[in-house]
Amino acid sequence: MEQIIEQLNDYMSRTGASQTKVAKALGISPATLSYFLKGSYTGDIDSICDKAKDFLDTEAERAKFKTNDGIVQTSAFKTIQKFCSLVLAHQICGMLTGDAGCGKTTALKEFAKTHPSVILVEADFGYTAKALFDELCAALGLDDRGNLYQKRARIVAKLKDSGRLIIIDEAEHLPYRALELIRRVHDKAGVGIALCGMPRLEKNVQGDRNHYAQLNSRISAPCRAKLLKDADIKAYIDSRFENYEPNVIEQCAKTCRRNFRLLSHLVMWSRELMRNNQRDTLDNEIIESASQMLVVAQ
Repeated sequence: MEQIIEQLNDYMSRTGASQTKVAKALGISPATLSYFLKGSYTGDIDSICDKAKDFLDTEAERAKFKTNDGIVQTSAFKTIQKFCSLVLAHQICGMLTGDAGCGKTTALKEFAKTHPSVILVEADFGYTAKALFDELCAALGLDDRGNLYQKRARIVAKLKDSGRLIIIDEAEHLPYRALELIRRVHDKAGVGIALCGMPRLEKNVQGDRNHYAQLNSRISAPCRAKLLKDADIKAYIDSRFENYEPNVIEQCAKTCRRNFRLLSHLVMWSRELMRNNQRDTLDNEIIESASQMLVVAQ
């Protein structure tokens, strides 16, 4: 038990993980973990030790694959950053669309990370207007009780003339009511709104027979993010491999279909194969072997 406690404390100190996060991973309450770490827990100690050992072993395995490669500023990344900066600076409504795998979410998260004034919401399947406004209330530290009108009024009062930006990723999942209400937040609070998602978002915003003219007319910064160019793929490979054969750039482009997500998975599997086979140069043979694993990665 003492050794497990020491290892957990070392893990939290080294990684910055909170007791709450570790407790959640172990499937126990933060209070139980606190008592365990103090050596005063009187429950099933063996069970917690087993869970902690499994957790630490898993984290050690994951650490083998973690790298600090950093962000590669692809053409799409730069386009998305400029789009967000424009919407934030001018406090307008903007719409960003792009095919799956072009790197939208990565770029949006990076922009939000470096701009504290940004509120980033990630919509999901079945997302309702209530879910959207509950999340906005939580992000702004507001009371989420009451109806949508009351929630919207609190959000508008909090954001009015604040100069902030609300980014909604995967906004194609939003129903029209949510889109119309977020338009009203823009109109009343004067904040920037960036609706981001798959190409079908464009049709959602326009509506059939232009039924949603009020919403569509607010979009003053439409933007389309494109898939990877050869230069983007080369920059990504340069950042991940010290040695590679020149023709792997073309092979990677063909294999990943210029999709950023598939390229990152292809690189991950290629690195693992090179590590396992003690290879120090990326070549087409490695790429071909790694591509067989992309069915799982997709």
